[in-house]
Amino acid sequence: MISGGKDAAMIILGKGKSKRNSEPDDMGEEDEYEEEEMEEYSEEQHEMAEELISAVKGGDSEAVLDAIHGIYNSY
Repeated sequence: MISGGKDAAMIILGKGKSKRNSEPDDMGEEDEYEEEEMEEYSEEQHEMAEELISAVKGGDSEAVLDAIHGIYNSY
């Protein structure tokens, strides 16, 4: 079971790397996260994130799943 919310979100959104499937590189973990933070997101992606936040705050599991599904399919 995944314990951290950030880790879970990264796995759901496909940002996490599997240790067994990833090839070694010379970029450290800290550098990798720093590079990801510099990524620009579109207005549509921000809207999808807001939908997910609203669904989570509202406690509607169906809406949460729909929002996650929409984000996942946008990539």
